[in-house]
Amino acid sequence: MALKILVVDDEIDVAKVIEARLLTQGYDVQSVSSSVRALSLIKARKPDLILLDIMMPEMDGGDVVRELRQHAYTKDIPVIFLSAAYSEASIADSETSGINVDGKVFPALGKPVDMVKLYELIKEVSGKK
Repeated sequence: MALKILVVDDEIDVAKVIEARLLTQGYDVQSVSSSVRALSLIKARKPDLILLDIMMPEMDGGDVVRELRQHAYTKDIPVIFLSAAYSEASIADSETSGINVDGKVFPALGKPVDMVKLYELIKEVSGKK
């Protein structure tokens, strides 16, 4: 069974490009451009992994993660943050190589997304080699 991935990015063109690239790798992918819509979709579909933009208009990525962490059925879904504000240079200089939300560090990639790095990170985070 294919890994179910939800891509959440308010720039729908970015989300659709990532979705298309992941589909070619055999993943079951859906993308949305609204963090509020993502929350209802997460509850209905329960993805295996979420690729989540940090800066979005309704709720930022940190708020989405905080909401997910409040519910037993969504708290353990792995999240990878994607953001233009998170540069590759800051990733290389960071001890954590991720985004800290309330004391938990989540992996992150800068945009534009390096798809090879994303594929590797998906495998690492999901435990699917």
